[in-house]
Amino acid sequence: MIIIDVRCQCGKKFSVNEDLVGQTITCLRCGREVPVPLPAAKRPATTEPGAVAAAVPDAPDAPVVGSARDSMYWFFLLFFLPLVVLLAEPNPPTIKKRIERSVSPEQWKALEKKIESGRYTIDQILDELPNRRAKGAFLPRNTLLHWAFAAVAALVFWSLGTACFQQGVTEPRYLLYVGLATGTVGICLFLTAHLVPFLAIFVELCMAQASNPDSDFLVVFSGFTFGVGMLEETCKLLPLIWYYYRHHTISWRLACLWGLASGAGFGISEGIHYSEMLYNGLEGPTIYIVRFASCVALHAIWTGSAGITMASNPELWQEWLRGHYQPETYKSEHIEARIERKETAFVQWTLLAMAILRVIVVPMFLHGLYNAALTRELHLLALLAASVSFAWLAWQIESCRRAEQRPKAELEPEAA
Repeated sequence: MIIIDVRCQCGKKFSVNEDLVGQTITCLRCGREVPVPLPAAKRPATTEPGAVAAAVPDAPDAPVVGSARDSMYWFFLLFFLPLVVLLAEPNPPTIKKRIERSVSPEQWKALEKKIESGRYTIDQILDELPNRRAKGAFLPRNTLLHWAFAAVAALVFWSLGTACFQQGVTEPRYLLYVGLATGTVGICLFLTAHLVPFLAIFVELCMAQASNPDSDFLVVFSGFTFGVGMLEETCKLLPLIWYYYRHHTISWRLACLWGLASGAGFGISEGIHYSEMLYNGLEGPTIYIVRFASCVALHAIWTGSAGITMASNPELWQEWLRGHYQPETYKSEHIEARIERKETAFVQWTLLAMAILRVIVVPMFLHGLYNAALTRELHLLALLAASVSFAWLAWQIESCRRAEQRPKAELEPEAA
């Protein structure tokens, strides 16, 4: 078997098998996608420099170091402004108070008993209000206008995603496909996971502790982290896992963009659900802006940062892929023996679960902290969790950019 030496533009050198000729590998140092050329002995005599790389199908252009579009992600901070306004609102009226203001005192006494009994749904209670709408509610109960909000949110986040990073990292239509896939199939998988017996019991226990007003904050935080954060972040990561499984490589920019699109799709779908179930006929306009702007941005940020973590740590997926992509760093007798050995389905799923957990560990804890803080009305802590989430994404992006900008001599010092 012929071993081919491949060198990235950042100076990192790889030795790969000739089986990878015509494919691309991800540089472990800077995240670029590097095409694997033909061995020198097999190249046509008329081949010009760069011709082999150009022949690789779907190989994206090398990133332009220092592009201003690499900083477009800072615009995600603007989506936090509605969240700040909502959390800074002094003593907003509760839903119960809104309903009380919407009816006469006599009607309220009857409605209060129904609410306290817990046997009546929101729709049954709203049926007794004028126009099925509480006082101060932005939309009536029976409306489809929240779908228009979802469409606007999708257009805004898709436009921002296509503006981030250089052209050629991914096609804009793929971002739309990823968002739609997660907003439909991903949500269905998330809901289906609640039907798996063992997982359903686990989630139910977590959420029971999280919703218990007598629970300690640490218990609430743990409940939301493992009952919500872990499952949602896993479902949002599925498009990136599919891409990695199919191509055996992914650049950090592509992983970030697909993560942003996947998270946005999930957040928008979640916004539609919450509008239909909780907001329509009950809440004011601010909550819709927060749900379709701030919350969508947070979902996008969490999955975007998980995508970069995935691309920056390809060793997490090597054994699961069973040797389809073997950079020189991980080629050793021990690893090769484990890859070549026939693994059982249980072991393969375990390896995948461990890799996913290590990738989503930071986003899922930030997700859980944000939800727990909102549940206990710790608004400053919720804003802190949102700020740290963005800071984690920004730190990863800037770290990858700095790795690209380091001089070649600094990256690979000459041997003494």
